[in-house]
Amino acid sequence: MVEFASGVKGIALNLENENVVIVVFGSDTAIKEGDLVKIH
Repeated sequence: MVEFASGVKGIALNLENENVVIVVFGSDTAIKEGDLVKIH
């Protein structure tokens, strides 16, 4: 489980060296490439 700075949560499905796939649980309008996330 991950949480973006905007408070939107998601789950990481795929972790690669230069690419991460995250399913977002909510609106993605406040999320942009390069945003940092907290992991839970």
